[in-house]
Amino acid sequence: MKKWVTGQNLIKTGFLILAVLALLAYARAFDGPFVFDDRHNVEDNPSITSLSPPWKALWAEPGIGNAGRPLVNFTLALNYAAGGLSPSGYRLMNLLIHLCAGFLFFLLARRTLALSYGGPKVTEPEGIPEQTGRDSLTLLALAATAIFILHPMQTAAVTYVTQRSESLAALFLLLSLHLSIKGWETGRSLRWHLLAIAAMCAGAASKETIAAAPLVILLYDRTFVHGSFARSIKSSWMLYGGFLLALFFLGLLVATGKTAAATPLAPNLTPFQYLAIQAVVVWHYVRLFFIPRGFCFDYYGMSLPPAWMSITAALFWIPALAATLLGLKRKNPAGFWGAWFFVVLAPSSSILPLKDLAFEHRMYPALAGLSVLTVMGAAAICNKAAEGLASKAKRFLPEARSALFLALFLALSAVLALAAHHQGAQQSGSSPARQLRPEG
Repeated sequence: MKKWVTGQNLIKTGFLILAVLALLAYARAFDGPFVFDDRHNVEDNPSITSLSPPWKALWAEPGIGNAGRPLVNFTLALNYAAGGLSPSGYRLMNLLIHLCAGFLFFLLARRTLALSYGGPKVTEPEGIPEQTGRDSLTLLALAATAIFILHPMQTAAVTYVTQRSESLAALFLLLSLHLSIKGWETGRSLRWHLLAIAAMCAGAASKETIAAAPLVILLYDRTFVHGSFARSIKSSWMLYGGFLLALFFLGLLVATGKTAAATPLAPNLTPFQYLAIQAVVVWHYVRLFFIPRGFCFDYYGMSLPPAWMSITAALFWIPALAATLLGLKRKNPAGFWGAWFFVVLAPSSSILPLKDLAFEHRMYPALAGLSVLTVMGAAAICNKAAEGLASKAKRFLPEARSALFLALFLALSAVLALAAHHQGAQQSGSSPARQLRPEG
């Protein structure tokens, strides 16, 4: 590769491409009206109209969605101070949060892909520069990041202002994990792990879905760092103790903000019934990931899936869970990302019977897991193709592989940007409820 597309320059160039494509994809929806919960979280929320004194902007009126999410409310106050009730400013900040989460995801994806393909330092056959191997991993991680940032399923993270709570919580999950890893790698764990705990508390001030973060970090620790749950907890007891305090802080915010009043449970569903419904709902999410057609901004009033549909979905999820557990047992990166998918979806899509049965924005952090798993599958195909292209000249194998990975990144970026552009226009207003079917 040319020098301007290798090493750090490759990362900068790749992420600049993604940022520009994201802006072009979502800009069409910037001036759309506020929708759904935006009305009482933004338009009718007096707590965001003044930053004097600043701490008053943290606390919305109890009972509305942002009451137990002070950090989200404060960012809305910053938007109001900068541009009043102009929707474009709020959506621009949503996009910036989304891009920051995307960059942290890129760092994590590249790290786990390196572990998947031979350890932190990936080398090529004798005589081939090590940089070529690192660039191949960077391109794969950029391809996964292109899916995470530009997939049309992520559109609500930008267009639906209130759902910056979802992207902020995911951002702080990724940041907390990144800081935890820094502590393990540098040997100066106290400083980095205190920062990781602070990031976890910031996530608690953003959305309740952060409750899944400590388990995700523990799974990473056990899989890639210490090798067992016992050693992980023993070696990083302060870190996990701090995470427990962050969860206690989350409980206080939920209680004082009366968040349950804004997001009530479904009184007519048992946890088991809700789990059976979610087996179908999550299958629907996965179908939208691989076949991005038939999106719905609002599932209010959706009909309940019949029992046979839940049983059919369970027949898919049981082996998927088994494969994930096997991958975790073998300390396989694919097992970690499979577990990521299930764990971060658990707060909204398992046994807690929420009134709203489905929302595509619930897939925001879970889509990271599917993105890496998809790219790992695509990488296996590209490797086979590269071996065929370089069958008569093995020394060109790394270049052939890098060229195919580059093509994968560019193709995914272009196609998904067009799809997100179309979806952003659709979601700048509202859309009708629809019935869930396995075929979408």
